[in-house]
Amino acid sequence: MGDVGKKVSELWRGLSVDERASYNKMASDDRERYERESRIKDTIVSASQRRKREALAADAGGDTSKRAGRQKQDAHMAKRDADRHAREL
Repeated sequence: MGDVGKKVSELWRGLSVDERASYNKMASDDRERYERESRIKDTIVSASQRRKREALAADAGGDTSKRAGRQKQDAHMAKRDADRHAREL
């Protein structure tokens, strides 16, 4: 890989400013495309996370903290254990 990198670097340095311009333009266009797509994806992910939080809030009576989720899980586990214990008797 080192030899290839050296050769590419040598070829790049050998290009004139005009020859580099087309590659720099492609890089700039690609960077803009990436940033645009990232903003769109971030918006979609944020909306999805917000919907999940709202659904959890509705289930937890408005509390979306980790504690509320843990309390709900603990209550479920306690009920399960009690049911299991009742069946054993």
